[in-house]
Amino acid sequence: MKEILKGFRIEEYKSVSTLMNQKEKLKKDDGAELVDEGSYQILIGCLMYLTTTRPDILFPEIVAQSTVEAEFIAATATVNQAIRLRKILIDLQLEQEESTAMFVDNQDVVAISKDPMFHGRTKNFNIKFYFLREVQKNDEVVSLYCKSDNQVADIFT
Repeated sequence: MKEILKGFRIEEYKSVSTLMNQKEKLKKDDGAELVDEGSYQILIGCLMYLTTTRPDILFPEIVAQSTVEAEFIAATATVNQAIRLRKILIDLQLEQEESTAMFVDNQDVVAISKDPMFHGRTKNFNIKFYFLREVQKNDEVVSLYCKSDNQVADIFT
């Protein structure tokens, strides 16, 4: 993997939260330097190869020590996708004003996401999962309890 990154000089690029200027209007003839299509195709092929041969890149292994922690991890992953979609809406100048509702069928997860002192069981939670609490403070997402019987998507899990 490092060889691929070196080959495309990825380490020279500056990291950004969004991939392009959100306000920029794209034009076919904008005077910008043309990109080598062959290099781009090779890069995409390499990335496809990596995601096939190294699934840990797409789905890092996380071992939960309790059902509550597993549900909390799933809720955090869902929130990450919701935030990503909200950013896309902003890019499209369709900003969502209200919080995104996230339905969770575990009351403990809803309580923990709102109050860090809810349980002693949270002491083993990885700090990165407290992102869920932060986005709720910012009113980007709200966790709501939904009974398991009403979770239609559960049939797919």
